[in-house]
Amino acid sequence: MTASEQTALLGSPRKPAYTIFSNSQKLLIILTATLASVFSPLSANIYYPALKSIQKELNVSEEILNMTITSYMIFQGLSPTFIGSLSDTIGRRPVYIICFLIYIAANVGLTFQTTFIGLLLLRCLQSSGSSSTVNLAYGVTADVVTSAERGRYVGLASVGPIIGPTLGPVLGGIISQYYGWRFIFVVLTGMALIMLIFIIVFLPETCRNIVGNGSLEPLSVWNKPLSSFLCKKKENEDLDETLEAQQAIEAARKKGGKPKPWKSLTLLFTYPTGCVILFNGFTFATYYAVTTSLTWCFSSTYHFNEVEIGLSYIPIGVGSMIAAFTNGFLLDWNYRRAVKKVLGRPLARGEHFDHDTGVALGFHIERTRLQIVIPAVVLAMLAMVAYGWSVYLVLTPAVPLVLLFLFGWLGTAAYSGMNVLIVDLNLKSPATATAANNLIRCMLGALGAMVIMPIINAVGMGWTFIMISGVWIVLSPLIILVAWSKSSE
Repeated sequence: MTASEQTALLGSPRKPAYTIFSNSQKLLIILTATLASVFSPLSANIYYPALKSIQKELNVSEEILNMTITSYMIFQGLSPTFIGSLSDTIGRRPVYIICFLIYIAANVGLTFQTTFIGLLLLRCLQSSGSSSTVNLAYGVTADVVTSAERGRYVGLASVGPIIGPTLGPVLGGIISQYYGWRFIFVVLTGMALIMLIFIIVFLPETCRNIVGNGSLEPLSVWNKPLSSFLCKKKENEDLDETLEAQQAIEAARKKGGKPKPWKSLTLLFTYPTGCVILFNGFTFATYYAVTTSLTWCFSSTYHFNEVEIGLSYIPIGVGSMIAAFTNGFLLDWNYRRAVKKVLGRPLARGEHFDHDTGVALGFHIERTRLQIVIPAVVLAMLAMVAYGWSVYLVLTPAVPLVLLFLFGWLGTAAYSGMNVLIVDLNLKSPATATAANNLIRCMLGALGAMVIMPIINAVGMGWTFIMISGVWIVLSPLIILVAWSKSSE
């Protein structure tokens, strides 16, 4: 393409800023969303160390009590399917408030619960309230950052779901041992109240269907932070919006319409989003299968006690946290490299690159993201197989622990990279797309947790993870097709 043709495509009048929020404001907004997203995985995992105590007090079998875990994961997948579409329509703030009110009410009920049926139903309610905070975090991130920045910011947003499973069992064990299992829900209630107050007072509305790039005043009081009534909003002197741009933002606001909860389901059958979601869901299921089997493997093979087993989760958690930060910078670097190749110049800081325009220039967002994801998947697969055989051969515990660290790092790098791509492909409804991703993730994760131990008992650790790798390889054409086919943008 000639320079004149590029000018025709790119030489349009100055567009409004993608967002009026400063870098420090964006960081604070995404940190708030990240902290809010901790509650869903934290509530799931903080519960595990108390299962024996709950089983004894409620006088139920392990199999019956495990229904509270399975049901939690089912609602963890189903609830965001409806809430994600709602947040893309009425805004992020109202949905955050609704979710935390439901979550707090469930925790109060769990604190005083004395029957298994009550425990089961309230765990479903608790999951319904907390689970949508994960896809809300990705939605908020897509609202305020450009594609060139999205890698590291989505990496930051994914820290919440990673911290929860890492800290949950440790906190749950300490609280349950010294204060009793009911106090777990007292602590969760207090934490949620603090989070809700912070959101009500400080978190601005970011949904682009409501406030555009942040320059429009929300119409509903529920979309306005309490602090906005106490101090006048600072005008952005650098924002030079044209009349056309302002009209486009107003049109986006009106376009919100009614919530469409079924839209998350339709995305599963949409190319290429559906392919990425399915492959990403299996990647998460593999991660969940490894972590679920860890307790049994280390207790039976190395005779670890409960404290040692809890500490064994740290390597995979640390690896995942490192990936959340480092992989984001790698994704952003590769994105800028690809854009520079088609533009002939580097992107300016904060500049938004339009993917529709990029397609005409030869830019391929799917390939750009998957160039980082595919190598991470291959290496994660090798680390997982090596981990399985190291336990099967009863090598020194240091070997499987190091391999768990590598698997956590590489598996999370692949998973977070696909999360970024799913948002890139659905910029007009990121929370809805993330809800669809969450649905498959939780359903396949629940399936992985259910079948992993029977398979290990039947064929052993080594062959189990070779079989899982085989399924990964069978599914790989899904992601290869997306990476090397014509861009869907």
